[in-house]
Amino acid sequence: MGETAPVDGGKAILLCEGVPVREYDCDVSWDWNLGYAGIDFGENINFENGVRYSIQLPAGSTSALYRTDIVNEEAIVNFIGGYTEPVKPIQYTWCSLFDNHTTDVLGEVKFYYDRPIALSANPIIKLNIENENLTVKEVVPTISEENGDWVLAADFENIPLISEKGYTIIIPEGTIVSKEGDVVVNQRNVMEIGSSSGIVEIENREVSINSTNGVISIGQFFKGCNIKLFSLDGTMIYNTKTSEGNVSISVPTFGVYLLSINGKTYKIAVK
Repeated sequence: MGETAPVDGGKAILLCEGVPVREYDCDVSWDWNLGYAGIDFGENINFENGVRYSIQLPAGSTSALYRTDIVNEEAIVNFIGGYTEPVKPIQYTWCSLFDNHTTDVLGEVKFYYDRPIALSANPIIKLNIENENLTVKEVVPTISEENGDWVLAADFENIPLISEKGYTIIIPEGTIVSKEGDVVVNQRNVMEIGSSSGIVEIENREVSINSTNGVISIGQFFKGCNIKLFSLDGTMIYNTKTSEGNVSISVPTFGVYLLSINGKTYKIAVK
């Protein structure tokens, strides 16, 4: 094409594992009779080691300098990330169901994040019947800001829940992407809901809970208490029926956990 010029609305797309995750204004210029088009990230970006990325230039994103009727064909460049340092994952810190749970219908559910996030190109959140691999509703989420948090909201429009069934809300991998800094997409999150697995915030606390140096310490409970610890993606880390005394639980990584004592739940930040 030779010397190139920008086109109004021209975009370049960054993909992660084949999923479009960010869109940029197409950076177009030319020098010494050679044109170029691509992405100017505007900052240093780390690309996670072993992850496949692509930069896609859609057809019609740039034109010849003096011939606007001559435009580019679609082009794509693939590469594999090489950044080996740990990358902060995208994980919600709170969910509206933790303290506002109903068992007969499901309306709007909100997931709270402590970092800027954006929707990927094809975002979706699913309501499934547990153990049946059956999707009963899919919704396109929205993102907003509330009191310094970024909120991913899914409105299930008060869909009735059958009491005999167990349900899960699934946020598929790649639904959201970090809005700033390193390119990170969420891992798949699964939350159980329903009459047998609803999460209720404890109100009258009869136990003492402390977290220090990666250890959660629990005291002042009664003999026979059922104590369970979950990560925010629903993975059970600890499960026991106690005798009288104290319990100490070492967690694998710092972060936010859900501590269940006799079916009531605490949100614990471990640092």
